This record gives sequence, structure tokens and C-alpha cells, in this order.
Amino acid sequence: MKQLYTLLLVFSLNSAMAQSAQLWGMTTLGGANDMGSIFRMSTDGSDFQVVFSFDSISGSGPEGGLCLAPNGKLYGMTNNNGVNDVGTLFSISTTTLAFDKIMDLNFGMGAFPWGSMILGSDGMLYGTGIGDLFRLDPATDSFTSISNHGVVEGLLQASNGIIYGGDAYSGTNGDGLIFSFDPADQQTEELHSFNTTDGKTPYGKLCEADNGKLYGMTYQGGANDDGVIYAYDPVGGTLNVVLDFDGSNGHSPWSCMIPIGPDRLLGSVTLGGTTGGGALFELTPSTGQFVETYAFGYSPNLGTLLFGGIIQGTDGMVYGMAASGGSGGGGGTVYHYHPGTHSVSVLHNFTGGSNGTTPHGELTYVGSSVQVAEIESPDGVKVFPNPAEGSATVTLSGLGRSVESVMLTDATGRSVWQGEPGLSIQQLTLPASPGVYMLTYGTAGSRSTKRIVVR
Repeated sequence: MKQLYTLLLVFSLNSAMAQSAQLWGMTTLGGANDMGSIFRMSTDGSDFQVVFSFDSISGSGPEGGLCLAPNGKLYGMTNNNGVNDVGTLFSISTTTLAFDKIMDLNFGMGAFPWGSMILGSDGMLYGTGIGDLFRLDPATDSFTSISNHGVVEGLLQASNGIIYGGDAYSGTNGDGLIFSFDPADQQTEELHSFNTTDGKTPYGKLCEADNGKLYGMTYQGGANDDGVIYAYDPVGGTLNVVLDFDGSNGHSPWSCMIPIGPDRLLGSVTLGGTTGGGALFELTPSTGQFVETYAFGYSPNLGTLLFGGIIQGTDGMVYGMAASGGSGGGGGTVYHYHPGTHSVSVLHNFTGGSNGTTPHGELTYVGSSVQVAEIESPDGVKVFPNPAEGSATVTLSGLGRSVESVMLTDATGRSVWQGEPGLSIQQLTLPASPGVYMLTYGTAGSRSTKRIVVR
């Protein structure tokens, strides 16, 4: 299993919801000025609150989601307005709710961003705009343009430390391509150009599966021009079509898949499926088996148009948003999905106006303070505390099998600590230098990683 489990960094909240986990997200429209909003809510659907309404100065029409940085702030982008009318980059505090416009984007500097930023293992935030891949240092808010690749829903940093993305309109055939960026040597590389037959317009980000391959979807192309699911092998450099969408099994996927267990990926399609209103599905990488697990639509009215990505919280539940439908006048919904029972429940209906409407991005799961609770990966591995300094305790007993190796590496991939094979509980000695480090633990035939923040 060569799978990156993203450790969600969590911090104490000073509000009335301080002791419970929260979902944060954005709507593309609505809010006080009908230019979009930032909201938060409890994971059970209670305590919904719009915490910021966008305007022509702060930016408008956010298409993506928010990224939680080690400093406790959430970072995001708008798709329009701002001084240059091509969007803005901002942060908002999870504690004080203070909003800060960091910069007005421009052409060659992240213009018209569609997706969300990600937190790299080097502590930097990475994102894309039209024709631009960029890096932001959350410690100083300094912005650096990296290359001319962009227009992706989101990026992926795989367990090898390389960042991968899909450029929707570039490539040899103009049908899009897959590219990589190595934070260690700052080099980008074009890996595969789509050719319509194997897909076209890769909007969604990639997902790393147990077999080491990167799985993604294209919005168009394939046998029926309804998009495909593909698997890219970063070692061999080959791409294979896993599934051609045909409408009945979904079409026009805009988002991505996520790992929800060993040899188990969960994804969403914007439209199509059994009811035509979009659906959730599971894919088994080892066999290529595709199963629709839940069909959205208007009966029951749980929402439709699944543009945004899905996330899995530390509670094991999967959370997402529908851009339309619901019982609030068609403004979309926030829902959660139980991976065990394949059941869906609506947590919030957007009603338009100041409540917000039409969410296009994904949610961000912000848990209760890691200083009072252990944070557990989907495979049962725990690190406490996290963030930490000096040392931390790693509990590996949840894997259910003997650990053959455990190692901590820095942003360059250099080993800074080695654990003892076979021990289910290990005391991790942390480096003195603050930053984001990668804990890699391996069992027979598998390897997984998670982030540890050193303060």
C-alpha cells in the first residue's frame, strides 16, 4: 500500500464550537453581496454560520476549497474580482475569523484559479491558476510562480514527495496532460499527453492507490466522450484507461477519488448514474471493479451537480457538497456519506441570499485540538501530540499486522529518525528544526505515510 494519508492539522477554537470538529467551505454565489461566502458548521450539521461574504475588493466566485496551514489559518482563492478582476488569494483565521487578502492575482501569477491549494511536506502551500503553478509560504505570505502549468481542481503530493497535477488544456494534442513538480530540485516534467481516446480535459486531481499508481478522471474523452477513469504508473510512465463513462455509470466527472481503505477508492461523478443527478462510486484498484454506491437526484432531494471533491474526516465519515438541488430552493447541499452502510444524509441546505448558494469546491475538516485528543489515520495509526516538539508517540497497533519499518524524513526525503521494527508503540524523537515531516511506516508489501508538524 503506497498511499498518502493526509493528516489534517487541527487547532483549538475560541468560539462556542471550540470543542467539536468543524467543516469549513465556500459557496460560489450568495452571501451578503451575492459574490460568494465562507462558512463553517459542526460535522452533525448544527451551528451553521457564514463567517465572511466576498465583495469586489476581496474577490468573488470561489471555485475551490480551503487549505489548512500549520499556522492555524485557512488559505483559499477566488476566481474573479479583486484589483485585476482575475481573483485573489486570502487567509482566514479559524479562531478570530479575521480575513486577510494576501494579494490580488494576475496573469502569470495564479489568475482565475479553479481549485484549492495543498500543504506540501516542506510546509509550503501549492496551487494553480490559468497557466500557472505557484508556491506560497504561509510563514511570510510570500508568493512564487513556479511554472506555466495550471487549470487543475487540485494537486497531489504522492508518497515519493513529488507533486502531480493535470493541466486541462495543454499537451501535444491540446487535450490536457499530467505533469509533475519535484519540490526538492524545483523541476517540472510533462509526463503524459491525453489524446481523446484515453481521456480529455483532466479537471480533477489525482489519487494515489495502494498499488502505487495514480488514479484520476477526465471530464471528456474516452469511448463515449463522457470522460474516463485512468491509472497512471509514475514508475513505468504508462497510462491505462480503467473505465469509460457512458452516462448510465456517470459522466462529466469534475472532481477526484480518495482512498477510504485498503484497495478501496471512493469518487463522485457530476452527472449521470442511475438517476442522472450524479453519483458516488467505489473503485477497487486491484481488480478495476466499479460499483455505484449512491445515486443523487431529486427523489429524495439530496442535491445534484457534484462539482466539488469529497473528503474523509478523522471520524471516518465522508463529506461533500452538491451545487444544486436540496430542499432550500435549489441552492445545493452539504452531505455526509457512511462508507460502511453506503448511506447519505443532508447536513445543510443552502437557501441563497446571505446563507450562500451554489458550492463548487470541497470542504475542509477542522478537528478539535490535537493537544487533547489523538489524531488517527484511516488505517488506525495514531500520532500524539501533533503538532509537537521534542518527541511524539506513534501507535501502530491499529494496522493489525507487524511493522517492518518506520522512518521520519524531512522535505528533501532525508531520513532524520529510524524506528525499531516490530514495535507497535514507538517514541519518535523529533528534529529541532520546525517544519512538516513525513512519517513512513511499512508492513509486508505495503507502505503508508502521514505528516507530522514540528513546532
